[in-house]
Amino acid sequence: MQKHIIKKGLSLPIKGNPYPTINKAKAVSRVALLGDDYNGMKPTLAVQVGDTVKKGQVVFEDKKTAGLKYTAPAAGTVIEINRGAKRKFESLIIEVDGDEEITFESVGHNWHDLNRDYVVNVMAESGLWTTLRTRPFDKAPMLDSVPASIFVTAIDTDPLSVNPEIAVAEKSEEFLMGLRALSQLTDNVHVCVGPTVDIPGNGVDGINFHVFEGPHPAGLPGTHIHMIDPVGPNKTVWHIGYQDVSAIGTLISTGKLDSQRYISIGGPAAKEP
Repeated sequence: MQKHIIKKGLSLPIKGNPYPTINKAKAVSRVALLGDDYNGMKPTLAVQVGDTVKKGQVVFEDKKTAGLKYTAPAAGTVIEINRGAKRKFESLIIEVDGDEEITFESVGHNWHDLNRDYVVNVMAESGLWTTLRTRPFDKAPMLDSVPASIFVTAIDTDPLSVNPEIAVAEKSEEFLMGLRALSQLTDNVHVCVGPTVDIPGNGVDGINFHVFEGPHPAGLPGTHIHMIDPVGPNKTVWHIGYQDVSAIGTLISTGKLDSQRYISIGGPAAKEP
């Protein structure tokens, strides 16, 4: 395990840090896919307003990247498809209703059965391939591309952010399975954590742990990439968030799409941060 110390930066002293506990939130009534979340993507729509969709169903594909699919994060009815200037895609909104979902191919807990073709296919079909981002350009990678390395961001130095250790502990087996899946896509997976974070995966073949200590931007993937495996004109790396890694593990273990994410609520005005 390597340690990297960041000396320059700034951590904002905002009051109201979230308590290290998890509370169940109320169910949401609407979910959306936002165009600004997917840099450079131009959709070919597979649904229209009024259509009923299942969780995991393809709602559009990327015209620019063959096989890149975007799926519904919940079952319900498509109530809005919004476009802006020059027909730029802005959002697709689903009113949540029911729990119908599509089930994908899984390997259970038999991680020895994992291989690159299976991982690429199941991530693409479920829409989870879009959780990967390239550096440079910050786009979803092409399905047949191979990065020099993949960075898992399991540290967050943003003010009032979720403690990754708490979120990963809720899905530790899924997180580990997700790491094993990512190791099928490249020979080098770098997991970047904070100085006090203890999460599973250290010692697994192809998984390298790095500790980052210091003020913000110690928790940003750009910082990690610059210090560990910098990109170049002919070199690309990928990065992904730790909660998306757990979702990949859930998908591979159960065949189900996990849309649940942990968020923090804090700040000076929060009664119970």
